[in-house]
Amino acid sequence: MGIFGSKKERVVFHRHVAMDKDGRGASFSLLSDSHGNTKWTWRYDSGLADNLHTYMKTQEALTALEIELGMPLTFPFLHPDAKKESQEQLKQSEEAESRSRKLRDKEIANAPDLSKKAHRDALLRVWAEKGGDVSPDELVLGNFYYMGYDMGKYVRTFQGHQWDGFPEFADDPGEFDTWYVFENSDSAEVNDGSRWSATDWDIKKFDGDFATLEEIFKLNRSQHKPRKQNDRYF
Repeated sequence: MGIFGSKKERVVFHRHVAMDKDGRGASFSLLSDSHGNTKWTWRYDSGLADNLHTYMKTQEALTALEIELGMPLTFPFLHPDAKKESQEQLKQSEEAESRSRKLRDKEIANAPDLSKKAHRDALLRVWAEKGGDVSPDELVLGNFYYMGYDMGKYVRTFQGHQWDGFPEFADDPGEFDTWYVFENSDSAEVNDGSRWSATDWDIKKFDGDFATLEEIFKLNRSQHKPRKQNDRYF
C-alpha cells in the first residue's frame, strides 16, 4: 500500500440507455472510489454507429441520469432550464434585431437609392408591412406581391400538382391543389417558380406605387447573380 493508500473503485449505479430505434445504446456505470470521488464510464452496444449523433445522445443520456440522481451536471448547458433560458435569449435577440432592422428599413425607405439591392429590399419590406395580408381572391393579374423572400409578379392560377411543368420533379410533383403562380424577381430568367396554395399562404400586398415596384422588379432581374454550382449554403 502506498503512503496515501489505494483507491478502490466500485460500481454504485448502472443502467442501459437506448439511443437507437432498434434499442441499441450504451451501458452507463457510475464508479466511486474509497475517497468519495465519482466518475462515469459507458460502453456502447455492438453495432451502434460511432458518429456525432451518438455522441450527442450520450451527452443527453448522461445529463438525464445526473438530473435523476441529483448530481452536478457534466454538461450543464443541456439542463432543460438552461436550454429554455438559451431559447428565450435567442428569441429576445431575434426580436431586438427585428426592431433594429425595421428602424433601418424606415430610414432607408425615406430616401432609397434603388441602384442598391439592400435599399430595394428595405423599401419592399416597409411597403409590405404597410400593405398587409392579401387573400387569393384579391390578387390582380400582373401586380406585384411580397412573398417574404422575394417580390413576385402574379401571372396565373391553375389546378393540378404543384410542380406540374417541371420535368425535374416528375417523380415527386407535389400536392394536388389550386396553385397561385408568381414570377420571381430574384432570378436570371422569366419563370413561374413560386407557387402558393390557399392552405399555405403568406402573401402580402405593397403599399407603394406600381411604377417603382416595376422598376425594382426589373433591377432585381437585371442584377441577379445565379448561384454557382459549387456554392454552399448553411
